[in-house]
Amino acid sequence: MKGKLLLSMVLFNICIGYAQITNLEALRLSKAQDLISQRMLKCYLMIGADVKKEEAVKELDLAASEFEENYLLLKEYAPTDEMKKTLENVYGLWSEFRINIVQKPSKENASLLLSQAARLLQRTELTVKSIEDYLRMSNSYYITKIGEQRIISQKIAIYYLAFYWEVPNPHIEKALLKEIEKYNEYLGILSESLLNTEEINKELGLLKKHWDFSKKTFDLNKGYLMPSLVIVQTNEILNKMDTVMSLYIDVLK
Repeated sequence: MKGKLLLSMVLFNICIGYAQITNLEALRLSKAQDLISQRMLKCYLMIGADVKKEEAVKELDLAASEFEENYLLLKEYAPTDEMKKTLENVYGLWSEFRINIVQKPSKENASLLLSQAARLLQRTELTVKSIEDYLRMSNSYYITKIGEQRIISQKIAIYYLAFYWEVPNPHIEKALLKEIEKYNEYLGILSESLLNTEEINKELGLLKKHWDFSKKTFDLNKGYLMPSLVIVQTNEILNKMDTVMSLYIDVLK
């Protein structure tokens, strides 16, 4: 009897948790979904290329669980039919992606996952936009740019690993160069923002120094490929972007 009561209480608390997420929490979770899909693909490639494999196995498992949980929370939250439809489309793509991402890594499957991850990211980005539109957010431009930079940091690692592992896709090198160019562009946009406080400028300065150093390791010269270092550098860039995002959020509150 106690076991049944405890189980009922747990299920009740889970349902209440889903129902009670705030608008801002929903926005945060939707932005997290963008990043998680790219993290999963990065981990898949790390496992296949035997780069920090043990670390990648753990991160992939956690990321998949996090994506599923976030989806359920957002599904319960969705206040409009448009948002519900967007989330249904996300789940359809997620179901296909999830089946392939947990398979034993192969170069051929990796090429397929590159395409699937790109489509999934497009759908999760639509979820973010639908929530921003619902909340009538007019001041999220710089937060959006930072969010895109966070994703770019993982895309750089993805394309580098795919090149290192010799995944059969002719667009990998061009895609990597495009992401590096985009990161440079967005960093310039943030540096010129009128919202920047002294602290934000300081963090952006530190980020730029780290970026200028890190991007030298993204060279696809086959004689000097360093995938482990690229993973470390792109994760550090991601961490620094999280700090900058928190500072912008404080300014916009």
